[in-house]
Amino acid sequence: MAIFSKRLTDIDIGKGLVPDDPPHNILAELPHFGGGQRIQFLVADMNGNTYNFVCFIRSEDNLSKPTFSKCWIEFARLWDLKPGATITFYKEVLSPALSTTDFALQKGETKTITAPTSWGGRRWRRTFCSEDSTGKFSRLTGDCGSSKLECSGSGAAPPATLAEFKLDGYSGMDCFDVSLVDGYNLPMLVVPQRGSGQNCSSTGCVVDLNGSCPSELKVTSSAGDSVACKSASEAFGQPQYCCNGAYSTPDTCKPILLL
Repeated sequence: MAIFSKRLTDIDIGKGLVPDDPPHNILAELPHFGGGQRIQFLVADMNGNTYNFVCFIRSEDNLSKPTFSKCWIEFARLWDLKPGATITFYKEVLSPALSTTDFALQKGETKTITAPTSWGGRRWRRTFCSEDSTGKFSRLTGDCGSSKLECSGSGAAPPATLAEFKLDGYSGMDCFDVSLVDGYNLPMLVVPQRGSGQNCSSTGCVVDLNGSCPSELKVTSSAGDSVACKSASEAFGQPQYCCNGAYSTPDTCKPILLL
């Protein structure tokens, strides 16, 4: 659903660039709502080109100014907007869980899941699963805390590689991405079938990052093997790694190098 649409002015743009902080008049119009949702920025520039950017609001967050500012900054990094462009904000509530959500796959096995029209949500894989004598399930990575095979709608505990989908979204488009915002636990690739359009191509992270994960970010098994890699924000919780506080602008939030 559309929240609002506005045409950007010289004041909004500043010196020809999207400002580091969302314009106050946008913040004033933006309603607060809970987490577990996606915000879609749809921009049409003066030449008729359109751009999409989707930001996922985690279930423990609210769309307060600091949370929205993080999305805005990421958006500002991608597009050099000029006065006259129109920006529209959409709120997308994640769909209910699919009827088939939780199952075990052995090496070489596959499973087909049918999603309803307009479904949106996340998929991830839990690894190193075990069951104790009482029937309690646990996973070393991607655990959802249910103590059962079924997650019952709960999300993955970081670190976990995420595949995110929104079917039949704006203008009927199917959107998908693979995200490492919550860290990494295994390679993942999304390959669209029978799609059309220049952006309808495979996307993902197929490199095994666990082997090269810096020691400060590693999650290890009882045998000492690297089984997942945390994000720096998850590992340290400091503003310079989470791009907030004094590091909330594109100029101050820089890539980091951990060896």
